[in-house]
This record gives sequence, structure tokens and C-alpha cells, in this order.
Amino acid sequence: MSIIPGNAQHIGARAEQQDSFGFSDISDQVFTRHGGVLAVVADGMGGLANGRDASMLAVRSMLAAYAAKSPDEPIPDALYRSIIQANRAVHDFACSQGKAGGVGTTLVATVLRGDELHWIAAGDSRIYMVRDGVCTQINIDHVYARELRMRAARGEIAAEQVQTHPEREALTSFLGDRDIAEIDRSNVPVLVRPGDRLLLCTDGLYRAVPEHEMAALAVLGASSAAAEALVARALASRIPNQDNATVALLTVPESNVSRKVPTLLLGGVALAAVALIGVGAYALWPSPQPAKIDVPVTSPSATGAPSATTAAPQSKPDVTDNDIQKRLDDQQNADKEAQEKALEEKRAAEAKAAEEKAAADKKAADKKAADKKAADKKAAADKKAAEDKKAADDKKAAADKKAEEEKRLKAEEKKPVEAAKKPASGEPHAGSGEAAPQLVAPPAPRPETSTGPGADLQNGGGKQ
Repeated sequence: MSIIPGNAQHIGARAEQQDSFGFSDISDQVFTRHGGVLAVVADGMGGLANGRDASMLAVRSMLAAYAAKSPDEPIPDALYRSIIQANRAVHDFACSQGKAGGVGTTLVATVLRGDELHWIAAGDSRIYMVRDGVCTQINIDHVYARELRMRAARGEIAAEQVQTHPEREALTSFLGDRDIAEIDRSNVPVLVRPGDRLLLCTDGLYRAVPEHEMAALAVLGASSAAAEALVARALASRIPNQDNATVALLTVPESNVSRKVPTLLLGGVALAAVALIGVGAYALWPSPQPAKIDVPVTSPSATGAPSATTAAPQSKPDVTDNDIQKRLDDQQNADKEAQEKALEEKRAAEAKAAEEKAAADKKAADKKAADKKAADKKAAADKKAAEDKKAADDKKAAADKKAEEEKRLKAEEKKPVEAAKKPASGEPHAGSGEAAPQLVAPPAPRPETSTGPGADLQNGGGKQ
């Protein structure tokens, strides 16, 4: 099954082109038998020159790493190994510029091999499958809005905040950090059908062109013409500060398969109107015409490519019209299940937290009651000890007082006895052989014999 590529790119209203893209060597049939056709689109970030260099480096590294795929390496493994190598290259470049963590790029890559589609992605660039007039996004946008939607589903924030949060478009995964935070990839391939078109693009396209218009434009003529029409429609939107717009388009031709699948038939008027919009956009846009970028081609011949005798892949059974829609439904169901699981986990966590809080509250209440009981017991013990001490002190004081009183009474009792034992006047002292001194009475006064002068001298001055 031959793959027909097409591409278009425009700088928009920006000062420099920071988008890059590339395809593997479609003409190398030896490699495509086991490696298929690889398409890569990247959107740089982190400043003008750094963003451009980061996206170009990522695309070149991705192509070179995938070109080293051996015939026995599964395509999903080769894609994963290649994106890891591309991330390492961008991270090393950022470190060399002294801007580790400040330089990066998105990257989406697809491989078409036979009737199988494989992909891998990081960032907000997108992969669309266009089938029967329907444009279906295959990969997941790694932006903060996705986390906001999950938080809203868990009831953590209001649903309105998802659309109004100033950081809703911030990237949550990209190439340039030491590790890629999140990678979206296919573990099981999607089966493609003749007439399907695979669209890889940067946000400069899908933010300017509604998906139903993308579906109509993507089937206009050959791959290259359709890619040009898509970019022209983005420019015609005249969005302020229009971002770089890049498209890589792969078409699965109907002529190379035996079974035909009907495609959407657009009316001639609709086709003419869409074509006029695409053609007129370039005349209206005041910037240079979209520039075609040379497609980097890396030959696997020097990196262990298989010989021409490599067996072709086994054919797969025919597919139904719902293959791609099923992929989207599966993703939506997975997101829904993840949200429901997160909500259940939140409720379980809240219930557990409530139980733990109730247990903690009960434990705190029990401790408080125990502390109060211990405090009351201690207060009662202290009160009793104080009462006992006071009673003991009172008892001691009473005893001391009684002893003092008894001592005083004994002292009073001793006084009469001592007085009785004391000897009388003139009596010999007990235990003495001497007589007690005699008390001599004073002489009686003489009768007055004279009066007058000299009497006092006579009376008082005479000898006895």
C-alpha cells in the first residue's frame, strides 16, 4: 500500500517559524516493509531561536533514531525508543544553552505500515484521522485543562473554571525536560482503510479552523493541495497573533487495495466554496506566502536496514466504519473511568479521613476526660494532703501549747515549796553550824530636854 504525503507551513503573525516536520524515506521499500512510513511534527517553545532549534532537533533526532529500527523490533517499541532519544537531544541542547527546563517542544509522530497506524505524542500538537467526512482526534492533549476537567469531575473545582482558568492551555508534557512527564501512544494499532487521510498539525491550525471544516478541506485533491488549503483556511481566520501553522498529511490511496470503501461525497458548491476560501486566504494575509519545507530524508541503509528479502507484513482482516471512532470512544471511556475512579478514590479518602478524624476526636476527648479525671484526682489528693497537714500542724500546736501550759503549772507549783523550805530570820541556816546574825533594834529616841537655840545640836550631837 503506497502512502502519499503532503505538507504545508506558514509563519502566521509570529516573528519566527518554530514549527518543524519531516517524513522518513518513502522510496526505501526495503525499510518500509518493516518500518512503514514515519511522519513527525513538532512545535517549539522557549524563545524564538531556542524554540526553532528545539523543534528541528526533535524532528531530526526522531527520524534518525527510528531509521535505526531493525526488522524484529516492534513499531511501538521503536517509536518509544525514538521519542526518548529525541527528548535526550533536546534536553542536552537546553543544558548547553544554560536553559535547562526552559526550552522544549511538542512532538507527534505516526507510522503507517500496511493497513496499520501507530502513533506516539507528547504536548498539544494533534493527530487526526479523517474518514468519511469526520475528523477524529486520536491522541490526547497534554495541557492543564485536562487536569482541570478531572478535578471538576471530582468536585474539587467548579466546571466553569475549566474554561476560564488562565493556565488551562499550559503544557503538562513536552520534550526538553530530563524525562517526558507523559507520553500518549498506541499499544495496539488502528486499522486504516483506503481513502483515509492522516493529519498531523500544530495548534496554529486547529485553534483557527473548526474540525468539521478541517474534515472537508483535508480531502480536497491530492495530499499537498489539501495541506495547503488547510493552512490557507487558518490564515483566513485572521486570529490575532496567529501562531505558526504546520500540516503533515498522509493519504492511503484507493488504487492500491482490492476493496473499496465509500467516502463522503461533497457537493460541487461546497467544494468550490471551500476552495475559494483556501485560495483567497493567501491574498488577504499580509505576510509571505506559505513556504514549503524540504522534507528531511534519512535512509536506514547504513543503520542495519533489512535486506530486500524481508517478508511483507501479513494482511489484516477488513475493518468496519467504526475503527477510528472506537479508538476515540475507548479514550473517552478510559478518561471517564479514570474520572469515576478518581471520584471514588476521593470519596473513599474523604470517608477514611472522616473516620480517622472521628477516631482522633474521640481519642482527644477521651484524653481530655482522662486528663480532667487525673487533674481532679490530684486536686483531691492535694486538698486532702493540705487538710492532713493542717490537722497535723494544729495537733502539734495544741500539744506544744499543752506542754507549755503543763510546764508553767509545774513551775507555779514549785514556788510555794521553795518558799516553805527557805529558813526564817534568826534561825540557823540549814547545814550551817553558825548562828544566824542577830537583828539589832534601833535605839529609842531620847526625850527632849531643852528647846531653843542649840537644841538640835545638843540633841543630835551628844554621845550615848
